[in-house]
Amino acid sequence: MSAREFRIAPATTRRRGLPPIGLSVFAPDCLEVTVIDTGASALLFASEADATGRPIGVVEIDIFAANMIIDPDGALDRAAHHAVDRVLAAPASGVIRHRERFELDDGTSGVRLEVTVTRDGDGALPALPHLTVVALAPDDAAARGGLVAMVRSARPSWTAGETLFETLRVLTRDGGANDNRARLPFPR
Repeated sequence: MSAREFRIAPATTRRRGLPPIGLSVFAPDCLEVTVIDTGASALLFASEADATGRPIGVVEIDIFAANMIIDPDGALDRAAHHAVDRVLAAPASGVIRHRERFELDDGTSGVRLEVTVTRDGDGALPALPHLTVVALAPDDAAARGGLVAMVRSARPSWTAGETLFETLRVLTRDGGANDNRARLPFPR
């Protein structure tokens, strides 16, 4: 499966008034990817649909501001839960099935939540009931924030979304310091 790289520099987010955190991801060719240049937090949106137009999955990556050094006050948990709360806003409903904290070799720390969505925003059965949310923060106090990635899919496993998600790299300090080279924990 061939993939294209999408990169957002920390200088770009800083110019938008956001924390100076960027990202790099590789998106398989089957994904329609939009880099978001305006707004308060969204950085990237990717989606895939089947031949009939039914959604297979979507990936959303946002940025959040927080003063943290290795998350002593729970900013990663709050960011991850805030993302879940947005998806599960009434009349939507669901349940968090799994929660884990992790730290990558480069010092990037994170929280991963797995959620089963039982009702969507209209109160109906969801087209994309499988949700994984990861909040990441680089080991760089100057970054003053982190990234939240949400992967929603029709099935428990979605190859294109997992490929994009596993290649997500947090970039800081305009030059890519703390460029995470380890794979993110995605397997369900």
